[in-house]
Amino acid sequence: MFNKILVVCVGNVCRSPTAERLLKRFHPSLTVASAGLGALVGKGADPAAASVASAHDLSLENHCARQISARLCREYDLILTMGETSHRRPVRHCAGNARQGNAVWSLGQRA
Repeated sequence: MFNKILVVCVGNVCRSPTAERLLKRFHPSLTVASAGLGALVGKGADPAAASVASAHDLSLENHCARQISARLCREYDLILTMGETSHRRPVRHCAGNARQGNAVWSLGQRA
């Protein structure tokens, strides 16, 4: 079982923070965070993403985008990329530099 999950997209202002908050809502016992491959570091959630999230009773308030790093990857045992299988390669590279054994999957990929 994975207890610490990192969700990754490109900018860390739309998809990954939304997935982070959803996972936290439905699995409050898990440690969940998000980051980006080319993060807009320090930016809040995109207004359009925040609006869509709000329409589904989900808040992206206080989100602050951050860049994925080997140091960050070391803290998580599952890293989920947001849809694009092409994102798995750079995330696996980063995670591989961090440690052996953390799983990198695309969201929706079968275990």
